[in-house]
Amino acid sequence: MLRRSESVTGQHSFLSVFPFGSNLEMLWLDAQVQTHIGPDHMEMGAIGLRNVELDREMRISGDRWVAPIACECCPTSATVTAAGPVVVYRGRTDPPGTKPSEVNPNQATVRDIQISTLQDGKWTAPRVVHEDNWVVNACPDNGPAVDAKGRDVVVAWWTATLGHPAVYVAFSSDAGAHFGDPVRVDRAKGEGQVTVAWNPVSKDAVVGWLEDHQTLARVVSRDRETGPVLSLGPAPAHARLPRWVPLPSGTLAAWTGTEGEAKSVRFGYLHASRQKH
Repeated sequence: MLRRSESVTGQHSFLSVFPFGSNLEMLWLDAQVQTHIGPDHMEMGAIGLRNVELDREMRISGDRWVAPIACECCPTSATVTAAGPVVVYRGRTDPPGTKPSEVNPNQATVRDIQISTLQDGKWTAPRVVHEDNWVVNACPDNGPAVDAKGRDVVVAWWTATLGHPAVYVAFSSDAGAHFGDPVRVDRAKGEGQVTVAWNPVSKDAVVGWLEDHQTLARVVSRDRETGPVLSLGPAPAHARLPRWVPLPSGTLAAWTGTEGEAKSVRFGYLHASRQKH
């Protein structure tokens, strides 16, 4: 039986949901602070990353901010490591001392990928996964993806530093506290909309992204070795990308594809022996 829960005030978008203990953790971008009109009739104030817990009785608790200031419209992604839940999102680096109510959404700021961990009921201060130093005064609607097994964490993301779009993957062996140098996986014109999955058997990660109107995929090992770029087929513009199911002999994928003008959900299997050079 479906039970209806109480609601939480504020604008909600880009929800990430995962089980943790006996509860369901929910994270989203929230515009509750964005409440007043500034110059040129623009909304002022920050979009933040917010979290609540939902128990079996559909009761809400633990209402807290992961970050009071975040990029305004990029999807979030979360998973659970041996050290607790982690969430990755596109942050924004405003001048020191900027209050959430003072944030100008149209201000050019660094929009690099950040990560936070839930420890003892509190989210840690956000850390940058890699300093791309991408400065932009708009939101690209292009968020990161994360997956984990034990203390192994993999993050994939898209960036466009100095106007050069690229898709990267980085690995951590300490539950996201530190990441190695990223590996670029696209062909040179990546459009992003990334997804990623960690295969606990092969210890590889498979990443998907959009490029040249195709849904592409590539396997990357934590020692930075990459397999060939594989095309899963034509993709509609700005499509959300594959959902992965790692298996011992490969990876099952489901994604949005196209056949002429028609869109459809397609399935495929990436066999492990064909994913590497």
